[in-house]
Amino acid sequence: MKNIAQRVVQKSDIEFKTLKDSKLAENHIIIIGMVENIKHFVMPLRAEYLLDPSPIVILHDEELTGKQWQ
Repeated sequence: MKNIAQRVVQKSDIEFKTLKDSKLAENHIIIIGMVENIKHFVMPLRAEYLLDPSPIVILHDEELTGKQWQ
């Protein structure tokens, strides 16, 4: 049975300014920069059949817009 979060994750919950003393990048998919239609890249990485999907980290010098975040 898949563990589903009970609350909505906000962008501020997962944004970090530094990775110092953090294991955030271990076994993660790291995207450097922003690409058009990032949704098409991320969707297969979050497919329902994946039992243990890897966390995704986006490194970009500008904050995501509301449209990109959705």
